[in-house]
Amino acid sequence: MDERLNYKPSVEMPWTKYYAPGYEKVLSEKLPQVTLWKFMEEKLLKDGDSNDAIRYFGNHIKRSKVVEEVHLWARVMKGMGIKAGDEVVLFGPAFPETIYVLFAANMIGAVAIMPNLFSAKELIKDSLCKARIAFVFIGMLDKLDEALADSQFEKVVLMDVTRSMGFPY
Repeated sequence: MDERLNYKPSVEMPWTKYYAPGYEKVLSEKLPQVTLWKFMEEKLLKDGDSNDAIRYFGNHIKRSKVVEEVHLWARVMKGMGIKAGDEVVLFGPAFPETIYVLFAANMIGAVAIMPNLFSAKELIKDSLCKARIAFVFIGMLDKLDEALADSQFEKVVLMDVTRSMGFPY
């Protein structure tokens, strides 16, 4: 029998062989009781823009820019009436605006639901929960037309992925 199949991952934690020495101490430290965004924001700002936060199509997006965009999207969401505990649906690939919207929702206490975009149209519709607002990458409108036509949505915000793309080389 293959030895790799004998692991009980929650007990033996075989993935730790890839961790840096001293990982046990770091993992045993109690994490602060804050939202994921608050934790991330503190780390991003502490860096002082010495590193990129995102590299996307040749663009180097600084950490302060990510913080700025997340705050902007959070203000937009609040202006739309989204508040803590609300659910929003986010249909987008891994592009900067998706990250901004995801963290902005977390920042204000809303829940961002990201359905599996490879699902059949019927399954996507079933995963919308009680969301009243959807954030949608324009390139997905054809696949989402039935789900977005549902009367549960008060607003559908269209996001353009090309906004974050750089010029071709």
